[in-house]
Order: sequence, then C-alpha cells, then structure tokens
Amino acid sequence: MKKIKLIFQLLLTCLILMSLIFVLQAEAADYYTEVILQEFDGSDNPAYIANQGRVYDANEVFEEGIYEDWEAGQNLTEEIADNEELAEAVADLESVGFYIDKVFTEEELAKFDGEERPEAYVAVENIVYDVSDVFSGGEHRGYQAGSDLSEEFDQESPHEEEMLADYKVIGLLVDKTLSPAELAEYDGEGDNDAYAAVDGLIYDMSELWPEGEHYDYFAGENLTTEITNSPHGAEVMLDVGLTAALTEMLPESTDAPVDEERGLLYIFIGIGVLAVVGSIALGTHSFIFTLRGIDN
Repeated sequence: MKKIKLIFQLLLTCLILMSLIFVLQAEAADYYTEVILQEFDGSDNPAYIANQGRVYDANEVFEEGIYEDWEAGQNLTEEIADNEELAEAVADLESVGFYIDKVFTEEELAKFDGEERPEAYVAVENIVYDVSDVFSGGEHRGYQAGSDLSEEFDQESPHEEEMLADYKVIGLLVDKTLSPAELAEYDGEGDNDAYAAVDGLIYDMSELWPEGEHYDYFAGENLTTEITNSPHGAEVMLDVGLTAALTEMLPESTDAPVDEERGLLYIFIGIGVLAVVGSIALGTHSFIFTLRGIDN
C-alpha cells in the first residue's frame, strides 16, 4: 500500500512539473532582432523567417535554408506580400517568436492613439500590435488605442490569442530606453548593474558578468559586432534577460503624418505663395524699368 501511495505521489509530482514547464513555455517569448534572425539561416541552426513582425519555423519549406530565390534568416515581409507562390508556401508555418526592429515606451505608444494620427497601436504582453483597421477613431468596445491592454485582454477578452494573431506586430513595449551615454553608466562596476546592447536591445548581464566584463567584452557598451562575431553568435542573447533598448530603436517619427488631402492643400498654398511672390517681383521689375524710362 505504501508503494502504491509513493508511486501515486511521484506521478502527481511529475504531472505538476510538466504542467509548470508547459505554462512557462507558453508564456515565454523570444525576441529576434535582425542579427539574431540571421543566425537561423538553415545551416548550423534551423531555418527561420520573419513576416509581419513574427518569426516562423520554415524548415519544412526552406530546405538547407533556401526556397526558390529566397534565403532563410531574413525578414521576408515585403517578399511574401509581393509573391503569391511564396505566400502560399509559408502560410501554415508555426510561429516561434517575434521579430523586433523598433520599440515603444508607454509615452511613445500613447502617440499612436488613432485620433491625432491614423495609426492605432495597442500593447499586449509587451508586444505592440497594429489595430488600425479595428479601432475606429482610436476606440473599440471600450478599449483605447495607444495603451497597454495586457490586463484588459487577460481578464476580459475571450479570444485574445485568436484575435491578436490577425494583427501585424509593430514592435516591443519596453520600460525605458537609454542613450549610449546612459548605457555606459551600467558598467557593472561597484554597485552598478551590468548592461550590454546588441542590435538595439539592451540585456541585463549582471549575473553572467558580476565584474562587468567577460573576456574582452565590457558592460555598458554596444557589443553588436563583438557578439555577432563571437563563436556562439548572437543567438545566445535569446537566453539573456531583456531590460531596455537604445533610443535609436524608437519609431523614426512621432509627429502626426500629413494626410493626402492636407498634403495637396499645402502644395496649392505653396504654388499660390510662389505665384504671388513672382507677381510682386515682376511688378517691381517693370516699375523700375518704367521709372528709368521716365528719367531718360
């Protein structure tokens, strides 16, 4: 009887551990930047591609890292949009993570509210999605664009995963961004944390580099070239905690774009101004010649 009870307890423990692992894997999210994705070209690593801000396992399609004229390890968003054959070939691939080429702070995200500018973005679990087609006027079913809706989706939305899968991933929501000068302060010396930047994202190396350095790598620096050329490659950063991003990863412009009608209006105004200035100049020129004729 004791043996049966012991076996039952062991089985229960295994089930609990397996469930915990499953949950942790489900919540984990890998963030692939350009240099990290390049490592997954189908040679030494699996063949991955990026499309619409997501990274997909393309091994079944990209044999030895190549499909027709396209190579794995790249962001193929534009190519997939322009080629029906490629789009069909990669339609059912499994997503393995997110492709990150820009970041947002909460302040930056708030500017994409669908009101002052046409783009409407929301963040869910640190991922920023383009919901412009759904959030008319910046609002949808009580949800406000330009904000982090992680809590709302977790508690209220019955179809979070299915719905978000239809939207393009725009970037990553981060707590803070640092300039190169600010990054340099996180050098791991004294009580300072040890941060390192790789391809725009900043990783916390404090536990790995307790002295602020590792071989010829030093915390507080942009180590993109060094990490990319190292024996383990940039893919090792997938296992390191992400803590911030360089300011260069923020959206290029946060000013509201000029819509087409307003742009045409500005063009006509510009032409009108030039015409007026030209007329004034021509009139002045004629007037001067007239005065000269009178003098003569």
